[in-house]
Amino acid sequence: MDASENIKFPVLCHYKIIAKDRPAMLEEIESVFSQVNIVTNVERGNLSEGGHYVTFNASVTIHSLELMRYLDKALRAIDGVKIVL
Repeated sequence: MDASENIKFPVLCHYKIIAKDRPAMLEEIESVFSQVNIVTNVERGNLSEGGHYVTFNASVTIHSLELMRYLDKALRAIDGVKIVL
């Protein structure tokens, strides 16, 4: 059995996105959410010690497994995104 089969929707998901620190990154992340009509406040978090990477945080209510998978794939496809948790 797939662990995702045990998820009860809707569910509040807390995304932590680690990406290269570049000017358009916040807008690109927000765009992924807005493409599926999710309005959320994406917050810029900690900068890496070397200053090359930054963490972005967002909390959204997800209503289906398909949407959860779409968001994960779309966020990972952004140029410069290294990790989506």
